[in-house]
Amino acid sequence: MELIGAQGVGKSTLAGRVHRSLKHQWFFHSQLKALAIVEPVNPKPEMERLIMEIFYNKLQLLEGSMLSARRKLTLCRQMTQIIDESLMLSANVYPRGFLLDEGLFKHFAREILHLGVERTAPLWERRAFVHVRARTPELVAARFQERAAKRRRRGIFQHLASDEELRAQTALEDGFYEEICAQARSLGRPCITIHVDDGIESNARSILQFQRMLCA
Repeated sequence: MELIGAQGVGKSTLAGRVHRSLKHQWFFHSQLKALAIVEPVNPKPEMERLIMEIFYNKLQLLEGSMLSARRKLTLCRQMTQIIDESLMLSANVYPRGFLLDEGLFKHFAREILHLGVERTAPLWERRAFVHVRARTPELVAARFQERAAKRRRRGIFQHLASDEELRAQTALEDGFYEEICAQARSLGRPCITIHVDDGIESNARSILQFQRMLCA
């Protein structure tokens, strides 16, 4: 089960909120990060090539962007970690599924959609999606700025962005995630949309109900 949604919308907060209830039924992202430091046990060459093609396509897009060198480097590190984890997931069988707040479809939605459903068919197998979004991009921008301010007060480097830039980026990303959900439903993959405006407790209940449906 992968949480998808714009940066700063609150996916990690939600994953943390449901962790206690689901920790015996699902693995979480922190556990996958620990597993990704070792070599895959049973690599699948076709899947590896597909995942790496998605990675290279995004690298090319990033190279031609107007972002600062520091920002590009940060994104490259994030992307490499997600690809590492995705290769690990594709090459092993686990006793239970993962709930990911940072996964392949979240970070590479545009690239997956661009390749088309036939080309990316293996990626959609055994997937379920929770699209976390706000009814207005302004809410995500406000949450991002609040989090950025807290990080700066703690002396942690934080990229600066205007509210206008954040609203535009949120709208763009949500458009991709809407397409991901539409494609998932057309393939019979489970998918729900929840809104952060409804509050974390309401959203947590929706996720718990969704996972019960998945496990029924």
